[in-house]
Amino acid sequence: MKDIEGVCLLTADIGGTHSRFEIFKYKEQALTSITSAVYHNHAFHDIDAVMAAFLQESQARHIDAACLAVAGPVQQSHYCRLTNLNWELNTEQLSQRWHIPRVCLLNDIAAIPYGIKYLAKSDLHCLQQGSSVDGDRVVSFLGVGTGLGQSLAIYRHGELTVLSTEAGHADFAPGSALQQQLLSFYRQDSQPISNEFFLSGQGIVHIYQAMGRLGFATERLQWSDERSDLAREISQAAQQGDPLASQAINAFIHILGSYAGNVALQTLPTGGLYLAGGVVPKLLPLMKAETFLQGFHHKAAMQELLATIPVYVILNSGVARLGAADYLLQQLKPNTTTAY
Repeated sequence: MKDIEGVCLLTADIGGTHSRFEIFKYKEQALTSITSAVYHNHAFHDIDAVMAAFLQESQARHIDAACLAVAGPVQQSHYCRLTNLNWELNTEQLSQRWHIPRVCLLNDIAAIPYGIKYLAKSDLHCLQQGSSVDGDRVVSFLGVGTGLGQSLAIYRHGELTVLSTEAGHADFAPGSALQQQLLSFYRQDSQPISNEFFLSGQGIVHIYQAMGRLGFATERLQWSDERSDLAREISQAAQQGDPLASQAINAFIHILGSYAGNVALQTLPTGGLYLAGGVVPKLLPLMKAETFLQGFHHKAAMQELLATIPVYVILNSGVARLGAADYLLQQLKPNTTTAY
């Protein structure tokens, strides 16, 4: 495709709970959103069903290329089985089924580095200013939603390289007496407990229920619908002053800070560390920066180093779709290198 002016790009952010679709048109060197929609995945049996719903509702006549940002490991660039949903995606099948010439997959958190340049200052909430670095730099991304995702971006000589990881499924390492209690409460028969088990929407529920059983405060919330947003109910209870809910949210924020600090030490993101996904922005009314930063900085001799790293919460829920569109543009442009 020599001339990409006017191309129509389908993008999607396929998570464990929701699928968010958006169509962009590239015109006059800018991306323009044409239409978008959000679907609850439990209402559909596979990716084709939800794509059919979107394409019918959007009345899209022709799609030049599509990129799906998916919550799971992408294998050999063309296949993914979602981690927290029993869906499989194959680019060749999707291309043939929907008559789209080019279809590609990206890990959802790996799509974010491509979209970060489209964000305005109002799309970011600063938890720590740190020291900004231009030129060659490393940037880390954490996505907290139905699951826990992580990616790494390397900017070198004006070029961007993105590395996807599954670090959210590494073993959880307790950093306090409370975290040790939480781990001991759930660990049975030496089964592994991952970081995602506590750092996700369901992780908030795990922390709340364990702290209730451990006697931190009385567990008052009752749920009749297993598909209700339990994390949101806990958050709302915390805003209303419920003692156990408040303690659980604070514990979650401290664990998140501790994990983010570990990531910062592992990757030294001089360009910043960004928190994305649906959970953290919703917790901002309850999120005290000092609670997060206490866990972030509590790293023996590295406190001064960690204080230099900028930390932001991404408020724009469309950043992965923007990233998917930008990734497509780089694939379609002939012999060009984008400077970042």
